[in-house]
Amino acid sequence: KAIGRSYLGFNVEAGWIQDYGDGTKIASATIEEVPRSERFWIGGDTFGPRVFESRSITPRRFVRLDASGQLIGYLGDPRFVSADDLLEAGGVPVLYEVGGDRMFLAQSELVLPLNETAEVAFFFDAGDSLAEDQSLDYETLRVSSGVELRFHLPIFPVPLRLIYGFPIRKLSGDRTGNFTFSIGRSF
Repeated sequence: KAIGRSYLGFNVEAGWIQDYGDGTKIASATIEEVPRSERFWIGGDTFGPRVFESRSITPRRFVRLDASGQLIGYLGDPRFVSADDLLEAGGVPVLYEVGGDRMFLAQSELVLPLNETAEVAFFFDAGDSLAEDQSLDYETLRVSSGVELRFHLPIFPVPLRLIYGFPIRKLSGDRTGNFTFSIGRSF
């Protein structure tokens, strides 16, 4: 059998979400009128950037919680919320992962075949999830790079992937890992 050819792969995704309809709130699960479960959370080996833990790239904002721990208000970006704002807001101010209302992700890889069942891929990924009070800029962008070893088994329809990489740009509090094992395609 002939060995496959080398190739470049690219994946670019962007998303934007906002409320639609009558604006009915689900108080304990809504951030700026959009259910928290519907907001954008990126990171991980299948919805990169790779090296960052799954769903770990998301805006963190101060929110207010009531005595039972239910979300009752959105205070905003921790860089701009003053101590006075936190004291005046009522409820318990907590730094919370809120999910983004916008996201973008760019992934690229150079894939080189090693033999009939194995290939190596060198990757470079960048992405971010943004909150309503953020503009699109370089300040919170996350970037990673690394190498993957992929095995294509004849009895298994998707590759087994060994991923080794490192974050080129991360923020404090980001969860990353240098080595990951995964099953499935990168994008």
